[in-house]
Amino acid sequence: MSNTNNQLEQWLNRESDILIQKARHMGIESGKTNTPPVHAPQLAPYIYPLKVGFKAIWRNLQSMLHEKKIKTLGDIDFERQSNEARNTDEQIRDIGNQIKVVRDKLDRVSNDGFNWMVYLIILMVYSFLLFYEARMNSGFLMQIAPDISVRDARMISFFLYVAITICLMGVHYAAGFIYSRFWKKVLIVFSYGTISLLLVGMAYLRCLYVNNGEFVLLSFIFFAIVNLAFLAALSFLHSFSPTRLQFSNFLSRMVYSWKLDRLKSKLKRLNEKYTAHRKSGEDIVRNTQESIHSINHYKSLLQSKYEYCLSEFTVFNISTRTDGIVPLILNDIESQKIDFE
Repeated sequence: MSNTNNQLEQWLNRESDILIQKARHMGIESGKTNTPPVHAPQLAPYIYPLKVGFKAIWRNLQSMLHEKKIKTLGDIDFERQSNEARNTDEQIRDIGNQIKVVRDKLDRVSNDGFNWMVYLIILMVYSFLLFYEARMNSGFLMQIAPDISVRDARMISFFLYVAITICLMGVHYAAGFIYSRFWKKVLIVFSYGTISLLLVGMAYLRCLYVNNGEFVLLSFIFFAIVNLAFLAALSFLHSFSPTRLQFSNFLSRMVYSWKLDRLKSKLKRLNEKYTAHRKSGEDIVRNTQESIHSINHYKSLLQSKYEYCLSEFTVFNISTRTDGIVPLILNDIESQKIDFE
């Protein structure tokens, strides 16, 4: 913009110098013919070409300034900018209220007292034992059916342990409908006792399979402990399992967290958009102020050039007059103003 202003000022000085030279020539020519007359009522007819020239310079300068302003402001629709900024601000407030509501809901479902970390650790231990037992405890099936493949034996063993899990979970679920504490305990003890005997028997068969049909006490104890550890992990898994409300809260937390992230992302985009609108508004104000400053500057410069032009006309007119008389209207040269609007 600085380069543009310098170019405009150079153009204005060049055009003004042409009119100043013309004013000197007009002063010389009119002085030779002793015009304006001594008692001329007004000076305007004799300096009319100079006024026309300076007004033409001002109109051209206004056109150039207008083109520069369009290029500077990018033909901005001020009303549209204002409406978009206002709408963006309203959207930011609306998103802020939605974020507050979602955060409140998230806080309500987050404080249910359930320790998911402990539950996940027990679940990992149970899963490890489940796959380990399915892989390693298929030996009794090999004892029962020697023709069965190892892969099929492991698959059957896996589904067997899954069936044990489902049965014990079903027992606990059924126990919830028994009001008598005695019979509830009887059902649970009987179920766990039966499954324990089954697992001990499986450990015995596995011991025989591993030791080529011989019974080894330490091996049997190890396999029995591992099988019973699976049963204990299953019991702990049930004890630390979340209730229906806690599981519902877990799913709700996932949904609310997802919504909160989306709202925060949307709020970030709106803030960036609002900042861009505000910066654009600041640019508009700054460029408008610069345009007004430029207009006032060029108006003052052109006014001073016009006054200097009149003074040159007066000096050369008086110096070349043959009658040696100064017309009264030349003494009032300061009153010959020109409006640059």
